[in-house]
Amino acid sequence: MYRLFHRDGIPATDDLSSATGAAVQVILPGDAPIARQAPVFFAVDPRVVDTPREHDVRSGATGTTRLAPSFLVALPHGAILTEGFLVADQDNRILSDSFRAFGSLARYGFEEHPDRVFSSALPESAERPGTHLVVGIQTNLNYFHWLLEALPRLWLAQRQGLAADATIWLPPLRPWMDQMLNALPPIGRIATQGDSVTRCERLLMPARGLANIHTFSAHAFAMADDIRDRYATKTRSGRRFFISRSTASSRKLTNEAAVMAIAAEHGFEPIEPQYLSFREQVELFSGADAIAGPLGAGLANAVFMHPGSAFIEIAPEGREGDATLFANLAHHRQLDYFAAVGPTVADDPRPIDRREFAIDVEIMRDLFAQLD
Repeated sequence: MYRLFHRDGIPATDDLSSATGAAVQVILPGDAPIARQAPVFFAVDPRVVDTPREHDVRSGATGTTRLAPSFLVALPHGAILTEGFLVADQDNRILSDSFRAFGSLARYGFEEHPDRVFSSALPESAERPGTHLVVGIQTNLNYFHWLLEALPRLWLAQRQGLAADATIWLPPLRPWMDQMLNALPPIGRIATQGDSVTRCERLLMPARGLANIHTFSAHAFAMADDIRDRYATKTRSGRRFFISRSTASSRKLTNEAAVMAIAAEHGFEPIEPQYLSFREQVELFSGADAIAGPLGAGLANAVFMHPGSAFIEIAPEGREGDATLFANLAHHRQLDYFAAVGPTVADDPRPIDRREFAIDVEIMRDLFAQLD
């Protein structure tokens, strides 16, 4: 049986390297909500089901954002539960900071009982000696989440001098994931988490770069700056890119060709980041004056842009938690944010977050005209 607990219940320390009990080190405390900068341009397609709701959620006067705290937790005899990298202490309490949503627990076989007690058939395992560091998350195979949620964990531990002697726990790496990992300082011992339990003599869990689906941690942006400084020159290219989702398996923009043609009139070049190396993506996007594209992981590359660049998001209606994700990113990276929301395809049987959608071309004409 498992219960939940939170890092706030763990004693604070200034030095995790010598901590022998459960301890937490807060590197940056985070901040209170502040007013998010207003979009330079925002429009909702009149065919959207609930136009007032889209305005309120995305560009309302009361819209706020904040940065979550950056911290590291040390657990003696801690455990990594499943390939979802849930973390538990020696008393079988799941650290709530090790996942973003309670749905993650159900996804990995945990059945909820009253009073936030969870059960699972996970077997125990022999304890591994030494210090171990959790890097993996629940959404490793998404470009955005691997870059801005998982890798900042490793970067933070490295900056605090806690990664050199640790075994680094990662998911099986695809080539693009490995390329991104190599943008950070080299690591030594690597281990791959399976679908069971890994008990560790000493387990370190750094904060994710994304505390929830719309709240970033400061160390995610600091890591992005380090990568940009390593891979890209400070010279701006002045180029503009339109990120295509024409080959995506979901959330395609059905009239992307028409929108792209309008963008081309304003100097935008089509680009499909998934066919570029990670280094090439950093180089291109860090020098860009503007990027545009449908909601998708490719927009994560906006994190490498310089302040004052333009970031254009074309989004489908009905988004919930991540409706302000990229607006928040633009705010904290000091980018000029433009957005348009369009209707999803009514007869698409998939969940609303996977459906194809469209956008009124006249709205897009007005939007791109704002750049000139």
